[in-house]
Amino acid sequence: MRLYETIFITRPDLSEEQAAGVADAIKGVLTGHGGDVVKDEDWGVKPLAYDVDHHSKGHYHLVQFRGESALLGELERNYRYTESIIKFMTIRMDEK
Repeated sequence: MRLYETIFITRPDLSEEQAAGVADAIKGVLTGHGGDVVKDEDWGVKPLAYDVDHHSKGHYHLVQFRGESALLGELERNYRYTESIIKFMTIRMDEK
């Protein structure tokens, strides 16, 4: 299994409980498809570099996980269908 890091940004108008619920759902997708969450950080609401869907701020969340490459397709599918997520990015990390 390889090490990946994903960052997703939710709408800033979500409450803390709603943002935590979205993060828990994403972690559930990861663990439900054979992944292992290594690190989970909530960075809070920060300004965006440019407006996304008419939002100038977003709630940032970082998750490092181990998994197979097939898991990435399922993860990105869930990102696209979750209306609360306005931006996301997943990268493969070096094992060093």
